[in-house]
Order: sequence, then C-alpha cells, then structure tokens
Amino acid sequence: MTLSKSPREPISELLNYETHIVKPAAPLAPSSCCSSSPCSQDGRMAVQGTPRFLLTFDFDQTIVNEDSDDSIVHALCQRLPESLRATYREGFYNEYMQRVFKYLGEQGVRPRDLRAVYEAIPLSPGMGDLLQFVAKQGACLEVIIISDANTFGVESKLRAAGHLGLFRRILSNPSGGDGANDFCPMGLLASSDVAFPRRGYPMHRLIQEAQKAEPSSFPATAVPWETAHDVLLHLQQVLNAC
Repeated sequence: MTLSKSPREPISELLNYETHIVKPAAPLAPSSCCSSSPCSQDGRMAVQGTPRFLLTFDFDQTIVNEDSDDSIVHALCQRLPESLRATYREGFYNEYMQRVFKYLGEQGVRPRDLRAVYEAIPLSPGMGDLLQFVAKQGACLEVIIISDANTFGVESKLRAAGHLGLFRRILSNPSGGDGANDFCPMGLLASSDVAFPRRGYPMHRLIQEAQKAEPSSFPATAVPWETAHDVLLHLQQVLNAC
C-alpha cells in the first residue's frame, strides 16, 4: 500500500491498463475537498476536480488476508499434480497460473465455484473499517488497485464485500503486494510519499535492509502496519493536516 501526492492528471489515467505491477502500498493526492464530494448511486466517487491524493492498494495479503491463488488451489484441488507443479519457472508465475486454471477447468471447476471461493476469502484485519473511511473522503482521494492477482477474483471479492465501487481503476492480471517484487516500484516513491508495508512481510524486511545499508536509497516514509487500523490512523492525520 502507498500514499502519494497526485500529479496534475489522475495517475490512473496515465497507467497502461494492461500493465501488471506487483503488490503495492497506497498513494494519495491534494484537493480542497477532503470530505465533501458524495458517492454516486452506483457507489463510485463523484470526482469534482483533481484529487488531493492517489491511494493505491494491493489485493493479496493486503485487502484480503490470504494469497487468493493459494486459496483457490486449497479449496478446489487440495494438491496439484506434481507434473503440473514442476512446470513452474521463476519469473513466469502468471503463465503457471494459467495452466493451473486450465487444469481446474478440466476437473470440472466452473466460474461459480471460483467466485464462491474468492467471496469467502477474509479481508485483512481492520480493512473493512479502512475502506469505509476512505469511501467517506469523497473526491479528496483517487483510489485504485495495482496487483498481479486474478481480475475475476479481485472483482468478485470486492463486489461481495460491497467495496467494488470505491475503486476508480483495477489494474490486475486478466488471465489467471507486500511481496518482494514490489520493492523496485516502491523505490520510485518520493520523500513526500508514504509506503505502508505489512509488518513482518518481505517488503517490510527489504525496506529495513535498504534503509540500514543506505538511508537515501528509500526516500519515502515507511509506516508498517499489522492491522488496517494502523493505516487508517495515519490517513486521518494526513487528511486532518491538509
């Protein structure tokens, strides 16, 4: 999760919709309406003017408390055949998961079965409260998801939880966070930005190692979280000060 000041144009308009970026933090951006603009009837924020902050979420082990791919396999297959597991190659995870979903389909798994599993994955502790708080901020925040999780799964879970309309864009994996592969994108954050690594997860450890070796190598402020209430409290402080 990351928090950043927004550019002159909403960042979600500048991102390639097919880009699969890893699990992040939450960026935020300034405007003069920190709690005014209401949501439209379909639940989407009625944006008037440029948001003050861009808030970016990952999905797996951030919005939800599990890895959604693992949840699917454990619920619908228990264990994949060794011949399929052996096809995994580092750097080609999405291609591997395409083969996994193809195998599940051959075993009779249908979209409704997948949807039921995604809907049952629990939100991370405090995440429901955080998303409700963010929804009340109106046009002050532009909220997006950047994740390599399966698009169908992301939308299924958010729709079931009543939060799908909160997100202006979902940039995710159409075929199929706090992971170590998020470290390079987070390294592009400025000193005025905030990164929210989940405490004890690979991203948190990488940030600690980078800051210890060379403090200037990671200029953003790091705010580790154990529950989403930690993020909520920080956002309240930021928005109260603007």
